[in-house]
Amino acid sequence: NAAAFGEFCFGAGKSFKNLVYITLSTGIGGGLIIDGRVYTGSIGTAGEIGHMVIDPNGPKCGCGNRGCLEALAAGPAIAKMAGQKSALEAELAARRGNKKAQNAINKAAKYIGIGIANLNNILNPDIFVIGGGVSNMGRLLLDPVKQWAKQYSMDASRKSLIIVPAKLKNNAGVMGAIAICMRSVPD
Repeated sequence: NAAAFGEFCFGAGKSFKNLVYITLSTGIGGGLIIDGRVYTGSIGTAGEIGHMVIDPNGPKCGCGNRGCLEALAAGPAIAKMAGQKSALEAELAARRGNKKAQNAINKAAKYIGIGIANLNNILNPDIFVIGGGVSNMGRLLLDPVKQWAKQYSMDASRKSLIIVPAKLKNNAGVMGAIAICMRSVPD
């Protein structure tokens, strides 16, 4: 939530009112900004993007469910599919032409794209901002993510779909926490 608010206030989402922030790392998380406010849901668990089920027959997730986006497309899942020790090694192998690593990244991109399409069809935010260490793959990952997200979005919401990398990188959470504190300080 803090990273989402950081990108909303100071980063890639600063000129929008409605934003979905997705962090791709060893896990997949997120935050929602609706009408300029962090949306946490009725019990504070909104934004658990990594735990939307993409494939009910998929691998077991740490949350206890099966086929969650996190189990299918987070860094460890990419590394496993690529036969590498880490997502970074999978990226390097893919850039060197390793087909297994390229296929793993493309498969993860498809899952992430499906997740974004689902969120786009349900929430239709102004912008999706993608951060986290795995997003440092840049266009290698994000170009196919955009392709899949557009393919699986409804026609109406596809036209307004914007997906961009985070601008604040590792500082998004800190900047968001500062902004949250600043807004709660009385005049």
